[in-house]
Amino acid sequence: MDRAVDTIHTPEGPGYSVLMEEILLLALPEAADCAVAAGRRAGVQVPVAVVRAPADADPAELLARANAALREAGQPPLALLETALDEAAIPTGPTGKVLKRKLRERYADLDAYTAEATGRFATETKAAAAR
Repeated sequence: MDRAVDTIHTPEGPGYSVLMEEILLLALPEAADCAVAAGRRAGVQVPVAVVRAPADADPAELLARANAALREAGQPPLALLETALDEAAIPTGPTGKVLKRKLRERYADLDAYTAEATGRFATETKAAAAR
């Protein structure tokens, strides 16, 4: 389903980033694009997503809908969903392929990232508290 390096090995089971991206694009029709990669929280791999959505989209609401669709499809839920503020938020190479390595580096420590991030994002913990 994925290149081995793009499979996200979570406590809930493997997450397949390409499949997860397809699920997200179907569940979030307002999203023009998305990328899913592995992040780390407390040393454990967790799925994270960056979506290109309208500026007024609520990341917590998008995360709740995304995770409902992922769970229904048997995929692990996202730990974080970030809305892309610009083109650079979803890094691509010269061929237009998403550089998931860059995303894994960005989200290597989610606790540190969320403490310092200035973008628009929601975490599973924040989304659960909002429900």
